[in-house]
Amino acid sequence: MPENMIEERERNAAQLIDSTIIRKLVIKNEMTEVERLCDFVMSFCQQLSVTNKCANNVCLAVEEAIVNVINYAYPHGTQGRISIMTDRKRLRLSSKTGGSLLIPLRWQKPM
Repeated sequence: MPENMIEERERNAAQLIDSTIIRKLVIKNEMTEVERLCDFVMSFCQQLSVTNKCANNVCLAVEEAIVNVINYAYPHGTQGRISIMTDRKRLRLSSKTGGSLLIPLRWQKPM
């Protein structure tokens, strides 16, 4: 096998390892879940050895995004789940069930 193909295969394998889900938290679309979310995010930041200031900023941004999803993407009384996943370097947020499309600039209060 040519050496450049081996290098490419090794790069692809490294990318696959980097994108492997390490931890996953699934929360209900309820404000009472925000504390669990912040604990999860802070733990992830500690694993990356980021500063406390940076970890607090990341937690605040994630919390704000999730609170907006909870408050505006789900009509009152609709239950849903929000997933937060980490790999070795990234934090990913996903709301896949039950919520409406949230476009902040076109937002209207849910009925």
